[in-house]
Amino acid sequence: MIILSIALLVGSYGVALGLSRFMIAAGPRLGLMDLPDERRVHLNAVPRAGGLAVWLTFVMGGLALTLFFPAVLVGGQAGVLSAFIAASALLVAVGVTDDRGGIRPWVKLAGQVAAAVLYWWLKPGSGSSLLGYEVPLVVDLGIWVAWIVLLVNAFNLIDGLDGLCAGLAAISLSGMAVIQMAQGQPGDALLLGLMVASLGGFLRYNRHPARIFLGDAGSMMLGLFVATAATEVVGRKAIGASLLLPLAVAGVPLIDVLLAVWRRSVRKLLSDWRGEGGAVGIFAPDKDHLHHRLLARGWSQLKVTRILHGSAVVLSLVALAPLLIGGRGMVIAAVAGFVIALFGLKHLAGLEFIQSGELVQLALKRREGGRGLKPWYILWDLLVLSLAALTANLMDANFDPGRMESAPTWSFIGIFTATGLMMLLLLRVYRRMWSRARLREFLLVAVGLFLAGMVTAALVQVASGDLTWQVTRISAMASMMAAVGILVPRALPEVLRELAVDSLHRQARVLPGGRCRIVVYGAGELGDLYLDHLTAIPQGHFETVQVVGLLDDKRLLKGRLMRGFEILGTVEDLPRLSAKLGLDGVMVAIRGLDEVKRAKLRAVLEKSGLKLFEWDFVLTGDEVPTESASGEEVA
Repeated sequence: MIILSIALLVGSYGVALGLSRFMIAAGPRLGLMDLPDERRVHLNAVPRAGGLAVWLTFVMGGLALTLFFPAVLVGGQAGVLSAFIAASALLVAVGVTDDRGGIRPWVKLAGQVAAAVLYWWLKPGSGSSLLGYEVPLVVDLGIWVAWIVLLVNAFNLIDGLDGLCAGLAAISLSGMAVIQMAQGQPGDALLLGLMVASLGGFLRYNRHPARIFLGDAGSMMLGLFVATAATEVVGRKAIGASLLLPLAVAGVPLIDVLLAVWRRSVRKLLSDWRGEGGAVGIFAPDKDHLHHRLLARGWSQLKVTRILHGSAVVLSLVALAPLLIGGRGMVIAAVAGFVIALFGLKHLAGLEFIQSGELVQLALKRREGGRGLKPWYILWDLLVLSLAALTANLMDANFDPGRMESAPTWSFIGIFTATGLMMLLLLRVYRRMWSRARLREFLLVAVGLFLAGMVTAALVQVASGDLTWQVTRISAMASMMAAVGILVPRALPEVLRELAVDSLHRQARVLPGGRCRIVVYGAGELGDLYLDHLTAIPQGHFETVQVVGLLDDKRLLKGRLMRGFEILGTVEDLPRLSAKLGLDGVMVAIRGLDEVKRAKLRAVLEKSGLKLFEWDFVLTGDEVPTESASGEEVA
């Protein structure tokens, strides 16, 4: 078995190597050429027939196993292999057609759905389980189609750099093959290893500078394999593995496609609301994928590829931890996943936060955006209050419905919901402008809901004639959950604005787009007001100015943070900061700056070649606050 497996893998590598070399020459004759354009990062025409080489190699290796060594594939592995070959043949045909001359996005999507349905129809054991629960055939079909289409598009979209897509697939499949070997499943490991070997021969010519690309046929075929064969051999092991399976098999491509859907959906809404029209939508191509953003930082293709490959290794290890070390691995995976999510959102989703913040601002400015919201808010709050009360009872019963008494539970839910809604009305929640709310307003509502919970506990205990700690405990839990569910949607506009500011201002790196990079001089009240102003100004302002920090005359404040911005030093530090951060100017946010300090500032600016801007609010004759801003270039 070991000798046979090694011979098969080595032979597949050699076949893939030869077929890839052949496709480099055959690609132009087949009309499979990738021509450079504004979305591409390569400068010369490159054949995109590598996917055919990988697919043909895997199919030949799989057929050899089935025909000559059937004992190697045990259980349903042979059925999985034949179902994949049939479905991938359809998908490769769609991909080759797209690679040759292009097809409409909806036609391409239809081909992906057809391939997914074909695989589901042919795979052994139709009807499945979700997290340990049996599901109907229709639900099982829907889950498989959604999962396959998602991963097919994820690998298709991430295929933008030399060696990136094939490398990510090889990393994920190699990790899962090792897991299968450790768990005594050599047949599963061999099936995964066969695809890795096929990719290995192709990667020999796909490394930077690439001589051949996968093409849509290859990238979609890899997505199908990861979503089907890899899922079948790994995803059936445990509930924990099922939960983390997407991260294990396609972490980086999935993150990229989810960001793309988020970004393009927001762009579509912005375009529709502004009446701009144009080719903006979910399927509209852009140059904002993960690899494009990293390239925009000035990194080379090779460095970006290595970073994304390293990220894939980390994500795979985190996701597969429960399979490696059991229950403790689930805890480690949850903590690591939380940390990775926070880091990723801050450093990778900046563009999405900016556009989402712009969408929120536009929604708030539209006249129709403010009408009709109150009934929806009330319905949402009623739903949250009811679910919070029910969940609190379930938690107290250790999620065992049999331990809950029906009448007292529904009585508690009704009283808590009514009391909570009355408290919200008393606090005038539906009259507040939550897009401009302050922290104290959120705290007031949270405290009010806690008091509503305590009132509920008192009413329930008086009605039952029994004073128990259990009802008070349940009321406290329900109040906390209700506060989160009610306040989070109302805080979302402010959160998005803050994240937009954080993405474009508080990260000191140089951003593309020719923005004027400035520091704010003045960490006092007026400086604080200007930083607050950043969250409310039109998003178009972000395209002209980027604030990277503050200056203040008090040297002891150096290194402190104000509204998330670092106080970088004093005016004397400007020459050093200008050279280090690539500054373009200084925004003065000090009312009544005396002439001595102004002359000193001008001298430093003249020496450093920086521009001077001033920001203030003044009163007109009608005693109306008016923003005053001016800018001048100091020679």
